Amino acid sequence: MKPSKISTWPCSLGIILCVIAAFHFKPAYPFSISARAGVHDFSNDATRDFYGLAKGGTLSCAFYESRQFSIETTSGLFHSSVSYNGSNQILYVVPFTASFALSFSMDDSKWAPYIGMGIGGWYKREESPTTGRSFNYITYGYHFIGGLKYPISSALFLLIDMRNCLIMTDFKEEMNLSGMQTTVGVAYRPGG
Repeated sequence: MKPSKISTWPCSLGIILCVIAAFHFKPAYPFSISARAGVHDFSNDATRDFYGLAKGGTLSCAFYESRQFSIETTSGLFHSSVSYNGSNQILYVVPFTASFALSFSMDDSKWAPYIGMGIGGWYKREESPTTGRSFNYITYGYHFIGGLKYPISSALFLLIDMRNCLIMTDFKEEMNLSGMQTTVGVAYRPGG
């Protein structure tokens, strides 16, 4: 059995247990929305050598938030273009993910570190003007989150977020999308 297939079981179980545990806490805030911009750095050498960094951003909605725990959905777009044989080879990567995060408040600092994990779907589109063809691919994956949150006001927060994305690849698919997603942005909590 492949290591990636074996790792899906503990990841799935961990996510389910954390979601169940979340509903034992009363949410402190109804929701928050966030926007982040950054890069997706591919961990696969062949993908990184060809496409480099994919630039883009994400939008998230945390639909459950307590002081230490949140559940959010995220989508976005990352894009990379490279000149190949006299034309631009274009890659679009679109994540659709659900994740949870645990926040840790520090007494002597306003910075609040957080960690988490999630699961979701990933859509990839490659366009090749050289061949006049495009390639679409949908798969699933997991991500592990580490970040920092800093309050700018009672309703606005600065976010620095890193997500290590483990994206499953079909054996016929040569372009592996797994990698580190690094973004910076803001979160807004209505009525915060």
